[in-house]
Amino acid sequence: MLRSFADEQEKVILKGAAQVIVPNECLQKEYRKRYGVPATVIHNPFDSTEYHKNIHEESLRKDPAGKKIVYTGAVYEAHYSAFRNLIAAIKLTQIPGLTLHIYTPQSDSNLETNGISGPVVVHKHLPNSEMPDIQRGADLLFLPLAFKSEYPDIIRTSAPGKMGEYLAAGTPVLVHAPKDSFVAWFFAQNQCGLVVSDDDPLPLSRAITRLLSDDRLSQDITMHAKQLAATEFDSRYAREKFLALLNGLE
Repeated sequence: MLRSFADEQEKVILKGAAQVIVPNECLQKEYRKRYGVPATVIHNPFDSTEYHKNIHEESLRKDPAGKKIVYTGAVYEAHYSAFRNLIAAIKLTQIPGLTLHIYTPQSDSNLETNGISGPVVVHKHLPNSEMPDIQRGADLLFLPLAFKSEYPDIIRTSAPGKMGEYLAAGTPVLVHAPKDSFVAWFFAQNQCGLVVSDDDPLPLSRAITRLLSDDRLSQDITMHAKQLAATEFDSRYAREKFLALLNGLE
């Protein structure tokens, strides 16, 4: 019923709107192509002041027991195949102690049912205030989107809300997502993460090894990431852009 309503009404609603706001450039392009409607991009914002307030010095100490790849957030159909590739890639690296840590509300049994098991530690769901320390304490942050799912259009235009946090963390981001997705385009375009768009564990394993061994690469991409977090994704920037749109209606 919702899909039928959207098919009938979306064009009318969009063409009648004074302004259209979208969370990413992929949707901006899609709306222009489908409906001839110009749209303004305001990326999903986060409160950088609050985020940095919740970072503590101890989070900078890396775990001597082994390297950690960290993912924070929900895990569902939009992620499963990418996680399975990552687990296979971790094994291919043969890096001792390399482990995937997932902080998610999903249960261990749910993840195991969908093939997410092995060198994996599943942590209980924690409050948002603890995420900055966890993200900062990782060796790599993982940002996945599935290559095999029933929702390719959603995958292509998805803009995860955690992007601002990941960019601000100062931890290298490893993106594993289809080439035509906004996420893969954004991180490659802005050189703020290492992108693997092949649905294959082997190039993913090489990317992991490269990020963990190439300090210069990690420094460069985290520098670009922090710059974007402080501008494009900061809630202050989003407010200013939104207010400018409202003032333009007067």
